Order: sequence, then C-alpha cells, then structure tokens
Amino acid sequence: MSKKKSSRLRNFGQTFTVFGIIVAVSALLLLALYSRDYNLKVDSRGVYWAPEIGVQTPTTLTLNNDQKGKVVCTCDYLGDVEGYQFRIAGTPVVWLGKTYRTATNGYICAGFHEGQKVRVQVRAYKTNPHGRVVYGRWSGVRATTIR
Repeated sequence: MSKKKSSRLRNFGQTFTVFGIIVAVSALLLLALYSRDYNLKVDSRGVYWAPEIGVQTPTTLTLNNDQKGKVVCTCDYLGDVEGYQFRIAGTPVVWLGKTYRTATNGYICAGFHEGQKVRVQVRAYKTNPHGRVVYGRWSGVRATTIR
C-alpha cells in the first residue's frame, strides 16, 4: 500500500473515531436529560420509559371516516391529564406520521384522498412539577380507509 493511501485511511479512521465519540456523548446527554422525568421499567410489556408522575394511556381509540377526505379521531377521556397527542400517518410506518397536540380527547384531520389507509395512535400528557411536559405511552395503532 502506498504512503499516500495509508495516510488517507489513517485520517479517515481518526475522523470516524472522533465522530463516534461525539455521537456517544450526545446520546448519553440526551439519555440524562430524558431520564430525569422518566423511569426505566421492565415488566410483562417489555422494557420501556415510564413517566415518573404516572400519565395514563388511553385504551379506546375510535376512528370515524364518514366525512369525505377526513378522519375524526376520539379516545377515552382521562380526567387527570392536560391533553392528548394524536399521531396520524398515511403510510405503514406510524412513527413517521405527524403529531398533533390538543386539549380535548378528539381531533379531526383532513387532506387525505379517497382510498388512502390512515393509521392513528394517541397518548396523553401532563406537566410535571418542574414545568416540563411528560408524555404517557402510545396506544395501539388503529387504521381506517378514507372514503
């Protein structure tokens, strides 16, 4: 191997190492910031982050597609939360969908075309004593086809 090629590989390796260290430190900082409002839980549902102030998860999510190009999402009312966040996706990958925050347990989303399959999830949120918004777990995914 020539000296020039060896030098380029060494520089690439050093750059890659520095980049890896920056990513690892950033991930640890994000984990530290995230973990001050959440606790890591392990139970029959698996391993997940649970809010320390106990935000409930809506169990019922109803989708109504009677209006053309719209979907009306409603979930069960939880009395001790400040609002709800709906995640609506027009693709099979739900976590890439748009999220909408609302103070009520319902949301109307428009702009879909006929025959499109829409997937929806919901979760509740509260503000903790430190003034930060803390979210509950996402509900299961519900799907409907737009009329």
